[in-house]
Amino acid sequence: MVYIIIGAAVSLTVTVLTQLYLIPSREIKLHMYQQKEHRVTRLYQPLLVSTGYGNFSMTAPGVFFKVNKIMESYGYLADQEVVEKYIEFLKLVRFANYNDLRKGNFIQKPASENLIIELIRQGVTPLKWTPSSLEKALKVEEEFQNVLRKHYEKAVEDLKNS
Repeated sequence: MVYIIIGAAVSLTVTVLTQLYLIPSREIKLHMYQQKEHRVTRLYQPLLVSTGYGNFSMTAPGVFFKVNKIMESYGYLADQEVVEKYIEFLKLVRFANYNDLRKGNFIQKPASENLIIELIRQGVTPLKWTPSSLEKALKVEEEFQNVLRKHYEKAVEDLKNS
């Protein structure tokens, strides 16, 4: 009878320990690892690839909208410094309306009707820059790229160490 009670107590203790401590602890570690992996594979690597490791300018609409889509989807994984630089860049971005596209300006020539129709279809508004805003945007973009590389290397190292 004593052996049955001791066996039941041990069994109950092991079950409680497993269910309340070991399994949640393992799940938390797995979640943390997945978050580190997503930070590298879904945020920083795609950002670096879409900007051509700093060779493509985010002032180009195609690159900007790709970076914007990545940041909207996975920006919550980014380090604070990366987010701050990205927001600083976003504050400088202005979107052209379709009258601007038809007229053009001293930086860009007028767009063709086919291009305007395609832009309307895709729902993508081109970027509009003035010389001063473009200069500021290029400076902020360079800082963003430097911060991005720094945090990417840190995230890769952190992933390797976990």
